Amino acid sequence: MKPKEFIEVVLVNEMKDVVNRHPYLSFLLISVGIEFLGKCLLINHQNWNLIKANKAFEKGVESLYKIDKRYKELN
Repeated sequence: MKPKEFIEVVLVNEMKDVVNRHPYLSFLLISVGIEFLGKCLLINHQNWNLIKANKAFEKGVESLYKIDKRYKELN
């Protein structure tokens, strides 16, 4: 499964179901989703398995701040 398909099928559709039934788990899923986004953005530079979780999370947060400037001040 390609990353785009994974995002559509798992991150959006399946996680939506979990969040609707278990809202407190959404915080955990958000952090995992941010890390996954960061890994997808870093994959051109490194092997997927060699990307450390903290670097992937930082890249994911950085990219989200670029998308929506409202969150920049929270970083």
